[in-house]
Amino acid sequence: MRRGARVAGLAALLPALVLTITEPRATAAPEDGLGDVFADLVVVLRDEHGVPLLKEFEVPSEIEPGLTEQVYCVQPVSSTPLPGPVLPVVNPVDGRTVYPIPLMGDPGAPLPAEGEEVEVCDPQPAYAMYVAEAELERLNMARQPDRVKEQKLNDVMIKLLTADEVTLDGAGRITVDGVAIDAAPEHASI
Repeated sequence: MRRGARVAGLAALLPALVLTITEPRATAAPEDGLGDVFADLVVVLRDEHGVPLLKEFEVPSEIEPGLTEQVYCVQPVSSTPLPGPVLPVVNPVDGRTVYPIPLMGDPGAPLPAEGEEVEVCDPQPAYAMYVAEAELERLNMARQPDRVKEQKLNDVMIKLLTADEVTLDGAGRITVDGVAIDAAPEHASI
């Protein structure tokens, strides 16, 4: 029972740890073809192939005073019209009108408050509430091949068949040996 409590405690901390590590603030040079895997946990402007369109900024170098360096940011967008002089653009993916959310690197961005750390790729504070979180897991489950869903169902069946104790926790989730089955892929497969 002690081991189950430890595993459950670890499982509860994992989402917070992942969100801390994957804070949606990434830059990548387009020539390397790579980016931060978790850079677009928010809705961003993409090309017709689903690749995020990067916005380029020239900023003072942190390494070499007096020089500048290129920083590339994903461009968050909103389907809600934004206040102020934000012009809409056409989303290449589906042809809908979206509004690019102004970033701190944009000309005319407000100066950060004293002691506040901001990055070039951060949304401007006046527009931060328009940044929308990208839907992951459950919506993506519909696009997964049947073999992936079958594998998740097999994983759940193995957990249930090898469990010493199967119960419900206070939230009504199925628990196997004290650990809740609460991952979206497992729930969708069930």
